[in-house]
Amino acid sequence: MSSLIRNSINSQVIKSGYVGIFIKDQSKLQINEVYQRNTPVPVASISKPFTAFSILKLVDLGVIKLNDPVARYFPDLFEFRNMKGGVEITVRDLLQHTSGIPYEGKVAMVKISIGKRNYVIPNQVAIAGTKFIYSNYNYRLLAKLVEKTIGQSLSDFLIENLFEPLDIVDYNLESFDGAAGLEISPQAIYKFSKMILSGGVWEGKRLISRKKIKYFVKPPRFTKTKPISYYGIGWTIYRTKNKIEFLTHKGKGDYSHSVLKIYPRKAAISMLFTLQTRKNPKKFNQLNTILEQKLEKYFIQLDKLEEGSIKK
Repeated sequence: MSSLIRNSINSQVIKSGYVGIFIKDQSKLQINEVYQRNTPVPVASISKPFTAFSILKLVDLGVIKLNDPVARYFPDLFEFRNMKGGVEITVRDLLQHTSGIPYEGKVAMVKISIGKRNYVIPNQVAIAGTKFIYSNYNYRLLAKLVEKTIGQSLSDFLIENLFEPLDIVDYNLESFDGAAGLEISPQAIYKFSKMILSGGVWEGKRLISRKKIKYFVKPPRFTKTKPISYYGIGWTIYRTKNKIEFLTHKGKGDYSHSVLKIYPRKAAISMLFTLQTRKNPKKFNQLNTILEQKLEKYFIQLDKLEEGSIKK
């Protein structure tokens, strides 16, 4: 993988790349080409697990509840009579992309502002809680919800309740809107992931209850059986039978590609970050597909891992 990344840099397909595998606090693989462990990188939609953590922290503090209707916090924006099928959107629906709000649409339902940016949220295309529809607007609404409930921006809340306790300083929140825009280092991603593997604890200090950490793997409301994969609370979850195999999220920005996986039973973390030169997007996409496959094969070879520190 190192030579593949290096050759891609030399041929101007990418500017930089980082690959890492950590098992039980030990580094099993680290490839730094231009990127370093403390270099902030754009992670696009991997911003969402950080937003999900913030919401679960507020649930832990008793400020909000997952089943609260969103209209409770946005009475001027959401009215029950305007909800598709007469079913209200809940906080959990936003977290799990089951609000019925699409990724894009022509008709505006509500308008919100986050920082210096304004967003027009399209009308629902499905009844809340009945269907998975991935949409950045869900997480932008969650960012606004934090602001509404505690009078503090999501960015500031994240700094105080996650970054400072984890001693994370290598980040950029200037473009962070809850759905994307976060820039953060692989080292910081490792700390965040390790805290999750430790059930909400970092270096002896509890940041969030173990119960709320387990909420990450909750299946959506409309699921009657236990699927192999589904979008939990801020993460895509993969399972075999009754066991959680891993939590994952990808981030694909205009010029970046990121993949993060957390394996609870193996106490393992794998991550991949690349940044393209904008000169050959097709080769950039092909490279990332190859790197993901190679990273997965390498991880599979580590088949003698013991049970992880947290279980479902």
